[in-house]
Parts: sequence; C-alpha cells; structure tokens
Amino acid sequence: MMKVQRVRLSNEQVTWMVLDDDHTPVQPILAYLKYLHNLDRSPNTIRATAHRLKLFWEYLRDERLCWKELNIAQIAAFISWYCQLSDQNNVLF
Repeated sequence: MMKVQRVRLSNEQVTWMVLDDDHTPVQPILAYLKYLHNLDRSPNTIRATAHRLKLFWEYLRDERLCWKELNIAQIAAFISWYCQLSDQNNVLF
C-alpha cells in the first residue's frame, strides 16, 4: 500500500514524500516535491500535493500505465476517475 510520509529535515523543517508498495520513495514524485520545497512552498502545500500525486500513482499502478507514456485519453480517464472519487467522498481532494 502506498503512503505519504512526513520527513523531518536536519534544519528542523518538515517535508513529505510518497512511498510505493515496497516503502521505497517514488523518485519522480520525490523530485517534484523537492522542487516545491526548494521554491519555499508551504509544508501544507507540499503535503497536499504529495497526497494527490499518491492517488495519481495508485491510478497508474492499477491501470498498468507508465507516467512517461500517457496520452490525452488516459489523462482524461484519470481526471474522470479523480472527480468520481471526490464526489463519492463528498470532498474536494
């Protein structure tokens, strides 16, 4: 099961990462979250982004898709899935 993990940095700052089913950081997500951290984005922004990217990565895994090879139809299918998930839980992710 994938999860979002809180990480305390050596300078007492907090950031987040997404771990895959084997509890290994998902490298493309990690790189993007580091980029947000380097832009001094809020830890809450990074956390929210991590949770949304975790959902995206789970969708890719379940649909057996590679993020580097997505086409417009597959992205549209993800957006539809995401909106249905949001509606089912009566929240905006």
